[in-house]
Amino acid sequence: MQEDEEYNREDFVTPFARVLGSYQGVDGKSNGSDRHFSGIQNFVNDLYTGYKYQCVEYARRWLLSKGLEFYSVPLAAHIWHIRFLERYSDGKATPINPVSNGSTSPPVPDSILIWKIAEDVPCGHIAVVTEVNLSENYIRIAEQNMKNDYWPGNYARQIPLENVDGHYWIRDEDELYGWMIIDFDVDHVDQQALDKINHPVKKHTKEVTHDNPWLDLNDPIEAYYYEKTGKFMNSGTFNYFTIEEHLAYKVLYATMECSFMLNRATNKVVNSPELMEKFGLPQWTWDMIKDSWNFYWNSKGKTITGRLEFAFKGRNVKLVDFYGDTLYGLAEAVKIQDKLAGHLDCTMGDSPSVKLKEGLITHVKSCFKDFVHICTDSKQEHLSIAHFIQNIIRECGLDSKILVDLDFSKDTEGNFYDQQGVQIKSIWKIWDWETVLADYENPRQENEVKISDLLLSKNVFVLEPLWKLVTSNRALKAVMNEINPNHGYLLDAKWDLPLDTQGKNYLPLQCGYKKLSSSQEHTIYVEEFLSEEFEGIKPIICSWPVARYLTGFSLDTKSFDDQNDRQLVCCRIIGD
Repeated sequence: MQEDEEYNREDFVTPFARVLGSYQGVDGKSNGSDRHFSGIQNFVNDLYTGYKYQCVEYARRWLLSKGLEFYSVPLAAHIWHIRFLERYSDGKATPINPVSNGSTSPPVPDSILIWKIAEDVPCGHIAVVTEVNLSENYIRIAEQNMKNDYWPGNYARQIPLENVDGHYWIRDEDELYGWMIIDFDVDHVDQQALDKINHPVKKHTKEVTHDNPWLDLNDPIEAYYYEKTGKFMNSGTFNYFTIEEHLAYKVLYATMECSFMLNRATNKVVNSPELMEKFGLPQWTWDMIKDSWNFYWNSKGKTITGRLEFAFKGRNVKLVDFYGDTLYGLAEAVKIQDKLAGHLDCTMGDSPSVKLKEGLITHVKSCFKDFVHICTDSKQEHLSIAHFIQNIIRECGLDSKILVDLDFSKDTEGNFYDQQGVQIKSIWKIWDWETVLADYENPRQENEVKISDLLLSKNVFVLEPLWKLVTSNRALKAVMNEINPNHGYLLDAKWDLPLDTQGKNYLPLQCGYKKLSSSQEHTIYVEEFLSEEFEGIKPIICSWPVARYLTGFSLDTKSFDDQNDRQLVCCRIIGD
């Protein structure tokens, strides 16, 4: 169903998504009414532009047509405080200079206007200046979600411009901050002059002189964290990091765009037997994976999350890994990160994971409607996650039961039951899929019931879905680069080592499924990225999209000496 048919409501000025007009080839589209919020995210060439069809979404699409983008802001009015744009192809910055309404400098074409928050514009507003007529005292603008009416030309509205004693005032119904002048000549901008924005992450040290028991060792997640890092119960000198707001918002945008690209690449692989074979996936899994993928789309995105790992160098952010079938880092971020900040008495700024739990609860409510069985093996890490999930499910108002190992039975009709006789219909899976598939391939003993029987059954609904096997495979990096060559957040990845490396250093990356006897190991070649380092420490940003919503991230550190020595550290978002 087309959007303008679906939203052709009587209370709309024009049908939703109807093209109202165009400026410089960028269409302005109807939001239906200025009070409507579709909640539909829009992407242009896999770049996130915002929600259809808010005012900021148009400004982003217009800027993208110029090769530029700005970091995410909560409301349109907050754009007034942005001081630079970035070229999305290479991350180079260019100034955007605010000129207050009533200034001696008039607006110019291709500047942007920013309105203040007011009753009629509760989020503020943004528009693009298309024409300035100083002799007839008006400007013309391109915009979305103001009048939602058809444009009279290559502009949406004409607004009076007054010159009072050499001061220029734009007189609209609602008050403006003013206009922002963009330097479009990015290549001639001195990047060193923007040094202040080029080092947004800083490491700090904190001396702790008390031994307060800040962790609750009765909580499975906190107890498991303590087992790994018990030194945090002691006094001493500890590291914490601050990340400036513009990079924090950039990480959220990168998360959104990379999630979208991961899904596009997954779709390509699932529908290509040649790629499924190159991924090392046994042929017997192909139809099951495709059925799982088709259900995902038919169920409007019923999945929970995955961990996207980003490395960074200054403002440059690159996706280095994606783990679609684990929740441990998210549980840590929710349970530990703010407690750690409290232990270090680090209260500046905001927590980067503040919305993680809220987003998780919201989406769980849309995925599950009745009793949930949480299936896990007996590893301590997985058991701790199972208890974390059970608490989330409880906060959603649902009942649940944790099934450890093979704590279930199967009847002759293929239905499964827990030990209390409750039929298993909806499962939150902690087992990793590679283990489940290996279990399926192992010889069956007489009358044996296997975990693969349960988790591969068509009679139960399982999260996380089986197609996450594709999305978590590192070979997907090569597919993403085929679809999105030279994307700003992706490292170059090839099936074969290129003859002409163009000065890049490529590293071999092993892909495949070691636990599966029918899987073949294979290699891709990924561009090396020299990430930021702080006195022998490499911070990695772990970002967590829940379904398709932006929620938050955490910061892990890696030691140069031991790459497996990973540890969540205190991180705070501070103002630019």
